[in-house]
Amino acid sequence: MKKLLVGLLVLALLLVGADIAARLVAERVLASTLQQRLSLPQRPDVSIGGFSVLVQAVRGTYDEVRVEALGVPTDNIGQLDYLLTFNGIDLPISKLVNQDVSGTTARSATAEVSVSEQTLSDLAGRPIAVSSGQGGAVQLETTYDIAGASVDLQVTADVQVQGEQVVIDVQDVSAAGVTIPSSVIGAVADAIGVNFPLPPAIRGLTLTDVTARDGAIILHAQGNDVPLSGA
Repeated sequence: MKKLLVGLLVLALLLVGADIAARLVAERVLASTLQQRLSLPQRPDVSIGGFSVLVQAVRGTYDEVRVEALGVPTDNIGQLDYLLTFNGIDLPISKLVNQDVSGTTARSATAEVSVSEQTLSDLAGRPIAVSSGQGGAVQLETTYDIAGASVDLQVTADVQVQGEQVVIDVQDVSAAGVTIPSSVIGAVADAIGVNFPLPPAIRGLTLTDVTARDGAIILHAQGNDVPLSGA
């Protein structure tokens, strides 16, 4: 009986060790692949969810893979934060061992891209604060000179994807106790209504929502049958 218990303990330790090894290998391969797909300067943080990575590796399907990359530098936008979740990644163990991810897809994927108010300020060339307005609308705040006085403005904006560009479309401009001339509204719309290239993290996905959180605009996107390699 004692030998049986020792044997079972050794087997359990071997399985735990094999599971840890499978996790390390799979996360490293996926991180390298997603680094290229997302045009990242370094490998992102990757974590594999679900029960037993070893079992998932043997069957060739990973239930859930979460990817996080913070402060990602981009040429035309600024620093962005990425949070992606891939579900149902088909990657046979033979391809994993050979680090061959060609043709590998995820059954579904979701992405959140955070564009900070500092990044928006840099794009617009003026300070912008981000908050959530009524109904979850994106609310921007900035200052503008009206009749020689600096006035705090509240700007309601709609964020859309047009082709390969993300466009911030100003819908309304207001200020407490001040009538905003139409000429100022037009000027503010031109100044705040910036656009920037679609971030790599949501290329190939469909923009589903835009929210404001923690001083940032959050782009939400999702897609099905998403390739892991390529942009």
